[in-house]
Amino acid sequence: MDNDFERSLRDTLRAVISESASDRIGKELDDLGWSELVSETPLAFSLLYDELGRAARSTALIDQLVLSELGSPLAGCCDAVVYQAPAQDLRPPAQCNVDGIIVDGWAMNPPDMDERLLIWSAKHSEQSPAAIAITTLRSAPGLDIRPANTLDSEGSWVRITGRVLHSEAETITDFHGQLRDGVRTSARRAAAAEMAGLAHGILGLAIEHVATRTQFGRPIGSFQAVRHRLADARTLAAGTDALLEDAWDTGSAESADLALAYAGHAHRLIGSHCLQVCGAMGLTWEHDLHRYLRRGYTLDAAFGPAARITEYFGAQLIARTANSESRHSAEARST
Repeated sequence: MDNDFERSLRDTLRAVISESASDRIGKELDDLGWSELVSETPLAFSLLYDELGRAARSTALIDQLVLSELGSPLAGCCDAVVYQAPAQDLRPPAQCNVDGIIVDGWAMNPPDMDERLLIWSAKHSEQSPAAIAITTLRSAPGLDIRPANTLDSEGSWVRITGRVLHSEAETITDFHGQLRDGVRTSARRAAAAEMAGLAHGILGLAIEHVATRTQFGRPIGSFQAVRHRLADARTLAAGTDALLEDAWDTGSAESADLALAYAGHAHRLIGSHCLQVCGAMGLTWEHDLHRYLRRGYTLDAAFGPAARITEYFGAQLIARTANSESRHSAEARST
């Protein structure tokens, strides 16, 4: 994607995002040929989520990337995705057993009765392997939908719980977890991109604040302590952008996990720095800063959280180091 095309696309996205209600952004983009664009230039998704974050708009458009990257036999057969609930750590939003699928997850919007829900599950036993289930609320009356209690007050998150019988859903066996991993990887890459946009939005608010507020007859942005905090925040945002670029380039699960872990870490620290430089104004409901923080914390909880992904990678690194040291010791003894 060349620079001129990226600038033009960003301008278009900003116009649609600023002029449309949150639940209409997807429809407005479709009217402009969004589906054809992303089929030819998948990287356009990264710009969409970045601009949504910079504008602090709460939408369910992460589903779009997840559903667009589903391969056969799932391509084009679903309308919305059920994700893991935050309390479930890194586990999937459902467990599959001989009686059906026990669901406990989140969706980013209340689904219509006939919207096709994609629910990815773990295996309950060796006799009932992991599976992807596709069903509707009309077909699965055992599902309960209620508003989710999240910090993202502008979003429409819902909690979906209950049981789906095998006869109430189309079930696709996922023996090796490839479909499950694909859903999670796409969602985490999209969430990381939106959190990167949120981080840039927070930084923009802080820079605007320190450039216009004065103390002792000078803009507070001229003070060294303020400038150091904003420099640290800018460095964190740049690190997030670099990891995201790698995640979009490689498409791997590991790169998406790393990007989300760092994006969550960076969002939290940038928020802290910018709250500090914005002072009491940044703590008020009238200031927009809380919108960026609340959306980011909710995305981190829903698709991470960053702390647990970091712990997972730390444990993997320790295990690899221990195995390497054990192998070297064995080789030394044998010689």
